[in-house]
Amino acid sequence: MAPAGAAPRANPTLLRRRLAAELRRLRDAAGLGIDEVAAHLCCSTSKVSRVETGRVAAMQRDVKDMLDLYRVEGERREALLELARQARRKEDWWDAYGDFPNVRTYTAYERAANSIRIWQSMLVPGLLQVERYARRTIAASLPDLPSERLDRFLRLRLDRQALLERPDGPRVEVVLDEAALRRLTGWPDVLPEQVERLLEAAARPNLSLQVLPFRAGPHGGLAESFRMLGFPDPSDPDLVHLEHPTGDVYLTSPSQVARYRELFGRARALALPPAETGRLLAELRRR
Repeated sequence: MAPAGAAPRANPTLLRRRLAAELRRLRDAAGLGIDEVAAHLCCSTSKVSRVETGRVAAMQRDVKDMLDLYRVEGERREALLELARQARRKEDWWDAYGDFPNVRTYTAYERAANSIRIWQSMLVPGLLQVERYARRTIAASLPDLPSERLDRFLRLRLDRQALLERPDGPRVEVVLDEAALRRLTGWPDVLPEQVERLLEAAARPNLSLQVLPFRAGPHGGLAESFRMLGFPDPSDPDLVHLEHPTGDVYLTSPSQVARYRELFGRARALALPPAETGRLLAELRRR
């Protein structure tokens, strides 16, 4: 099985998202409602909605029926049918992680991204966690997870970190609230190793790490952690990922993404520059 950080070829999750956007545009151009499309396909409106939001891979037969309804012919039709075929391609590396659908979707996006911006208010980001820290945070957030599944969840999180080693890996920018660092003092046996990992990560040419210190004062709108992913193909617009206990949320509208881009810029402006962040981490390690 290829590691989670291995360089992707055409990413089925991204292709599913691209197809979903095209099908929504075609339906809007045809002036049809979801209920009319569902009636044509003899299916539920919820199924059409799941296809149009990329939550499920569209069946080839359904895409053909939609294109018939939208009167799409010629090269554009063939291109969309090929896109539908590629979007249903199985990724073998997911065989061991099929029971973690939320993490699967995000990891697929992460593998395809060429830029990742992370604002983290309470925890060290998963891409920068050492194994002991990762195990404890997973156990704390999912206390009912059986040990075997916890081990696999942990392995997936650590495998994701391989993307930082890729020659074509993404540019990663992290702004970390000082609270996430101070909470490490509750795990004194983990603190030195975790701080050392942060210092190593901050030295990478493709990674920027800044700490937002307590002395910056309150910073409205930044209570919730988020990740913003950018992609090399203009056909794949930026998205924002919010991780909630009840399920992940993906924001894709230009106005929503612009708002979070502004929030990230604000956090970065308030945070310590990378050199000062390094000195703060070194001082924490000495203590």
